[in-house]
Amino acid sequence: ELNFEALFGNMIKAILSSDLDFLIETATPVFWPMLLGSLPSIVVIWFAVYFPLKAMVESYKRVRVQREAREAIESSSTLSAREEETTS
Repeated sequence: ELNFEALFGNMIKAILSSDLDFLIETATPVFWPMLLGSLPSIVVIWFAVYFPLKAMVESYKRVRVQREAREAIESSSTLSAREEETTS
């Protein structure tokens, strides 16, 4: 059975002393199970964040294109009105 207090204490010592070999040796028994156990959570969180964010970005792009088109129409109508005033 693992003594987590000693294990994490040794990992902190290895990090502080930059002893990569010792860090790998002490962290491996904990790291891989933690990594594999986190994969289901990562997948759920990815779906929970990605799709709402994608919808928000698409909505923003649609509104931006509509606003730019409206501004282009307004600026062209303003320009044509000014041209009519100068020719009259």
